Amino acid sequence: MKEKAEAEGTHLTVEEARQALASISRADMIRLRKAEIWWSRDNDNSMLLVDAITKTWDGVRSWKRGMTPFTHLYGVMKSLASNDYKKTKKNKTDSITDDAGNEKPKISAQISTPSPETLMIEREQKQKREKEAKELADQVLELFADDDNAMWVLMGEMDGQSAEEIRELSGMDQTQYNSTRRRIRRKLDRYFPDKKKT
Repeated sequence: MKEKAEAEGTHLTVEEARQALASISRADMIRLRKAEIWWSRDNDNSMLLVDAITKTWDGVRSWKRGMTPFTHLYGVMKSLASNDYKKTKKNKTDSITDDAGNEKPKISAQISTPSPETLMIEREQKQKREKEAKELADQVLELFADDDNAMWVLMGEMDGQSAEEIRELSGMDQTQYNSTRRRIRRKLDRYFPDKKKT
């Protein structure tokens, strides 16, 4: 009973969470949809946002007090996407190996090309680059999760939007946009000093 009382002290009750969900702003929904596209870019049928809202509504995912709707749902989506990625990776591994962990002959025949070693090296390097890029992007988004304007800029740039499009969607004027870009650069330089851009 004490644990439940403590949990209710640090987290919203289900009813409070439902009220917070019901009052979420249109701007936050647009940002969350962008985050959903980012987290589920390998899965066109993803319903991360719907799942995050449903699990919160049903009380399956607890909501820490003080967290904004965007920050809470963003974190839930990230967690769900991570779980989906792990499952997909395991299924892919299971589908190309037998019970002993050896590559299945059919798959071996399919990937046999004039230079299989080169293809394997290239694939491994590509996967490594993609993984590193995703990890870096995740760290950067996590760093700015509580900075609305920074999230607009970062997610807009990740989606390939122009500065004008970002300003229009976010409602920022040129001065706010420039100030946000400088704030992002300073924070990134502080947290990632080895990745400074010239």
